[in-house]
Amino acid sequence: MAFVLVLKKAFKKRRKASLLVVCVVVSALLLVVHHFNASQTHSTHRKPLTARLAAAATDSRSPPPVRSPDDAPPSGPFTPPLRLVHLDLKGAPPLPRFYAQLFPLLAALGANALLVEYEDMFPFDGLVGGVRAHNAYSQDDVRLLVETATKHSLEVIPLVQTFGHLEFVLKLEPFSYLREVSSLPQAL
Repeated sequence: MAFVLVLKKAFKKRRKASLLVVCVVVSALLLVVHHFNASQTHSTHRKPLTARLAAAATDSRSPPPVRSPDDAPPSGPFTPPLRLVHLDLKGAPPLPRFYAQLFPLLAALGANALLVEYEDMFPFDGLVGGVRAHNAYSQDDVRLLVETATKHSLEVIPLVQTFGHLEFVLKLEPFSYLREVSSLPQAL
């Protein structure tokens, strides 16, 4: 994970870098899924990842079966009912059209929810319009993200920073008076 964070910081200003970061994250997810599949010792046979990806290409509404802790064999892994992927959009966010390629893959890997951290990429307006990044998503972009996620049975959960993680707002001069410590833009 530290590697992904280093890459993200290194390529923060370049759009193509977001694709690279997403590829690294998806590769890591594939390794985790492969390890998860290889470590299953219970008698229920699961299709290999490639078969599940192929099936998901034709039917994006076929996530892996969900088992409760009571169903799981003592030696087998537990699959939680909520399997989410954190989309951190600050820095180098993907172009909204990329989600049409990413979301079917995430659903095929077993995700059923997205934790979307918009920060300054959200299309703020009015009194807080100045918080918006120069390349912020438009309302149509956010709508496309949500519609694409819904199409692939991914619940969208917005992550809204509060109190101790408001750098994206408190770094701006009009909001600097709200800082807990005047020289530090982290907390209210």
